[in-house]
Amino acid sequence: MRLLITGGNGQLGRSLQEVLINDQVFATDLPELDLTVYGDTRAYFEKVKPEVVIHCAAMTQVDECELNPQKAYLANVIATKNVVNATALVEAALVYISTDYVFDGMASQPYGEYAPTNPVSVYGQTKLQGEMLVRMLLNQFYIVRTSWL
Repeated sequence: MRLLITGGNGQLGRSLQEVLINDQVFATDLPELDLTVYGDTRAYFEKVKPEVVIHCAAMTQVDECELNPQKAYLANVIATKNVVNATALVEAALVYISTDYVFDGMASQPYGEYAPTNPVSVYGQTKLQGEMLVRMLLNQFYIVRTSWL
């Protein structure tokens, strides 16, 4: 299978590359590809022609997102929108790595798949916006909400 991993130099991206050794894996990250530039993102996806995109790239430092909400929006929403649109263009499936920060943490039991979201941080808000883009613009997708890597 032809897989494209965004955020390939991050902790999750590197770990995925280690285990996906039986697949044809293309991993990209900054500075090679700036996902906030749609033309570059589209061209890269058209060149690679992945069957599945695993979108790991994100601004994940919660405190940094609070201090720089515009940067968080650019990295977590605009870049995701570009990835989603490029994924649709090449007719691939998308695995979107999200977070439990889309919830407020007030539940008395584990959150279910359809639990209402209520992010209380910029990080959670931008990742939820990314989830909404994925749901609205793609037919083939998986959203993975993780709490810790």
